[in-house]
Amino acid sequence: RVAAELTARHPLSRAALRGRFRWSAAPEPGPSSEPASGRDPALFDRPYEAPRNAKERRLARIFQELLGIEAVGVHDDFFALGGHSLLVLQLVAQIQEMSGVAVPLSRLYREPTVAALAQAVAELQPFTILAAEHPMAVAGEDVLVGLQTDGARPALFLVHPGGGHLLNYRELARQLAPDRPLYGLEAPGVGDSGVEPLETIEAMAERYLASIRRHQPRGPYHLAGYCVGGLVAYEMARQLRHDGERVGCLAILDTMADERHRDADPRWLDGVATYFFAGDLGLKISAEELEAEDRERWADLVWERFRERAPEAARRLGEANYRRLYRVFLAIRRAGWAYSPRPYDGRLTLFVPRISSRDDDLESSQLGWRPLALGGVEEHRVPGSHTTMLSSPQVQVLAERLRQCLERAEAGVEAVAAGPRSNAS
Repeated sequence: RVAAELTARHPLSRAALRGRFRWSAAPEPGPSSEPASGRDPALFDRPYEAPRNAKERRLARIFQELLGIEAVGVHDDFFALGGHSLLVLQLVAQIQEMSGVAVPLSRLYREPTVAALAQAVAELQPFTILAAEHPMAVAGEDVLVGLQTDGARPALFLVHPGGGHLLNYRELARQLAPDRPLYGLEAPGVGDSGVEPLETIEAMAERYLASIRRHQPRGPYHLAGYCVGGLVAYEMARQLRHDGERVGCLAILDTMADERHRDADPRWLDGVATYFFAGDLGLKISAEELEAEDRERWADLVWERFRERAPEAARRLGEANYRRLYRVFLAIRRAGWAYSPRPYDGRLTLFVPRISSRDDDLESSQLGWRPLALGGVEEHRVPGSHTTMLSSPQVQVLAERLRQCLERAEAGVEAVAAGPRSNAS
């Protein structure tokens, strides 16, 4: 039963990680002013600059171990050197283990170098001490994260996908114009293990709009969301219009609006989610294995397989962090499957990858959005698949089409004049 539905691949997004140790807990590498002989110049976009103090040396050693590179300078970019989502989470966990400081993923996203992370640790340590001694003094979590705050154009607000964090948008943000501010909406619970995830798409939309309105009190609002984030962005737009606010560009990035899963067996849906979660850890969990276990044991099953297949990655990640990732991911997936979208009296721009295994009926209804968006659906076919459309080089086309959508909305141009249309070029 589960196996029949495990054909569409959805990426597991990630949550920020926490731990509690000190810099002195790890041995300090010796000083170095020259790169190791194995450093490949082709990987680096600037000359090597050696770590200058203990924090930088330890951070450089973490980079080296995670990336398999013999020497990392203080200004080398973690992502440019091959860092991906699972390695990012191990990096955050390792920094926490060595310093006692939980560096937010949003900060790592903007400043992914040894020098910048050492500075972040120095700045955040006083707040870590305050949180430990006076928890209520730092209670509460703002879900709005500045990804790119420069520029005078109206901001674009990007809603997290399934795992609650914003790493999937890194390449898209780099490709959009530098004069447009970009803000991400991060799921509650991602940055704080003591915060429970929200359980419905409507509750997420309401919470995220409250945060956005503190930053931008009036519309028009530009919104976008990928995967499950598209459902949240849609519900945010619907709530804004209900309140009499203006919505500019509403961009849905390969999100389905069909309700085929809404009344499905909850155990079956959790099995599908667990399968996806395991897959993004690089694990194969069969439908038969899940069906043979109690649902309460599925997280244990995946964790045990992860420790068996990737013991070093599991050690760096930590079981408590792993379980928080699973909890956030499962809550967001459940919310998405339970959501029943209501009509929206505006237009919607849909971005669909050219590589897709969906059935013709779903494709012909524009992934189910056509009857819901009363102002029409403008569809763009973009390079890649669901898992690659936000990666380079495919993301360049998506970024250009999204930029045009934003500019048209700001100019007041109606992109859909007489019903839905498609742009497959």
